[in-house]
Amino acid sequence: MDVAVKVNEDEKLAELIAVHLADNLKPVVQAMVNKAVEDALPGHGMNKGELSAKLKLSLGTDAFERIAYQSGMPRYESGNDGRKKSDKSRDRWYSKAVDKFMETYTED
Repeated sequence: MDVAVKVNEDEKLAELIAVHLADNLKPVVQAMVNKAVEDALPGHGMNKGELSAKLKLSLGTDAFERIAYQSGMPRYESGNDGRKKSDKSRDRWYSKAVDKFMETYTED
């Protein structure tokens, strides 16, 4: 980030303050941008075992199946060509999306 300041000879203090401020703000702004980009990315896709551990439910239980395959639960198929919809072993769930879904999830 470059900052251009046009000053008179008697405004040297203002110039020094502006340069110092720009030098100190650069890493802070870069960290803020990096954090915003990281938060916007979907992250790691969890498999059934990882989702089971995150939800603290055993893999083969009805409760796990009811939550994991509910229509509102965000998931995608990994490596599946779309022909075998019954092949649920290749499903993946994004961790952040699961967290957001579980904040509002209620059993009917």
